[in-house]
Amino acid sequence: MAKPLRSDDPNPKSVQFSQFGVLEDKHRSSRSFMVSIGINVTIAALIAILGLVAKNNPVVAKKLTAIALPPKPPEPPKPAPKLPKPPPPPLPKPPVIKEEPKPLPEPKPLPEPKPVPVPVVPKPVPPTPKAPRRPSP
Repeated sequence: MAKPLRSDDPNPKSVQFSQFGVLEDKHRSSRSFMVSIGINVTIAALIAILGLVAKNNPVVAKKLTAIALPPKPPEPPKPAPKLPKPPPPPLPKPPVIKEEPKPLPEPKPLPEPKPVPVPVVPKPVPPTPKAPRRPSP
């Protein structure tokens, strides 16, 4: 049977951050301390410089936000008042023509139509029904 994965050492070495490059306490040196101070001071100086450059000046900000409206366009010239139309000139009077009425000829009387005699057609006599036969005894 295989042995369980346990160490004989009662206080084993911690391997929790061995992959992330964190140094153990006993391996720290003054050189690494000085390098980390140099890097941190450089980063702080960059942040301070960027903060000063990007600082908003309230006076400049007010000048930038001032809105200048364009001047009003000049009013268009008013049109000249229209004069009323002059009344139309009077029309000339039509000439008066006198015409005598012509006598109309009397119409000729139409001849009266004569009635046409219609021949009388005798009505046909309806046939009389025959008496029903009696059966012989």
